[in-house]
Amino acid sequence: MRCLPQDRGRVFLPRKFRDNGAMSEELAIVQRLFTRAAMRIGSATVLARELGLTYDEVRRYMYGEAMPEETVLLAATGLILQDLRDIKSQSDAIAWQKLFPDLRA
Repeated sequence: MRCLPQDRGRVFLPRKFRDNGAMSEELAIVQRLFTRAAMRIGSATVLARELGLTYDEVRRYMYGEAMPEETVLLAATGLILQDLRDIKSQSDAIAWQKLFPDLRA
């Protein structure tokens, strides 16, 4: 499974996250997702390779410094489907709904 961002030089911030006071909570969810995916798959380096990203891109997501593109977010989520309920239970419900409007995990 390879997910290549359109422009590696830019930090992707979807419109729904721009100028939004709740962005820190969305970034916290992304941080938990990517950290859990790295733990499940073996390491951040292996996760980067699996997603077709650089280690630095994965590191930024794991540290809550950037928002991944939707395809990358969903690919990482796919690696940890079994853990979603735990992550969701530790997350703000509104932020979760903004990230995954169609997901009823």
